[in-house]
This record gives sequence, structure tokens and C-alpha cells, in this order.
Amino acid sequence: MTANSIETRQNNYLVIMDFFSKESSDEYKDYFKTLYPDGVTHGRWAQDSVGEFASCCQTWIGNESSFFCCHFLASSKADVEKQITSWGIDKLSSFIVVEVERFTSNLMPKTEMIKLDD
Repeated sequence: MTANSIETRQNNYLVIMDFFSKESSDEYKDYFKTLYPDGVTHGRWAQDSVGEFASCCQTWIGNESSFFCCHFLASSKADVEKQITSWGIDKLSSFIVVEVERFTSNLMPKTEMIKLDD
């Protein structure tokens, strides 16, 4: 198993992005539509969101705003930054990467214990 293996990506990171302009926001959204002209399933998107350095698990994007937020799994903050750069998103938006120690979701298995802060 390599250091960049998906199995070693155990840390959660929240990435908040702000497109540089309406044009850059539209460019990103148009590019996504060219990747999947017939639409895309959640499963296919999940496969395609596994990068060399980090994996994107979830995204939120506003249709009428420059807001864009992602949940990544990675070994380090630097790996998330490298992944964003390798995908070219840094050319369209500014971003901040924050490690989050607690990820709580009603989508998680109901019997899984929440890791609380010490």
C-alpha cells in the first residue's frame, strides 16, 4: 500500500472555495457538464473524485453564487492542496483547507460511534 493509497486517507478536510468571478464559476460548471454530457450518477462521480493525493467525498455548489465547498479525505492538508492544484481548480478560485477532527452525519452507519474531542 502506497502513502497515497485511498486506504491511508483517514483525515477529514473541509475546503471552502470562492470563484474569482462569475465567469470562472461558469467555466467550472460548464467544464463539469462537458465531462458528463448525459449526466452522472453519484457512484461514477465518487470513482472520478479519487485523486492521486486526496479524495473528494462530497461537494456543495451554489447555482447563483460563487460558493463552493468540498469534503476531502487525505493524509495531510498539503495533500489536499496538491490535489486541488492538480485538478486546476486553483486557477478558478481561491480556497482554504481546514482539517476537521469531527465528522458527524446522518448518512453514517447508525451504530458507529462519533469520535468526540478529548
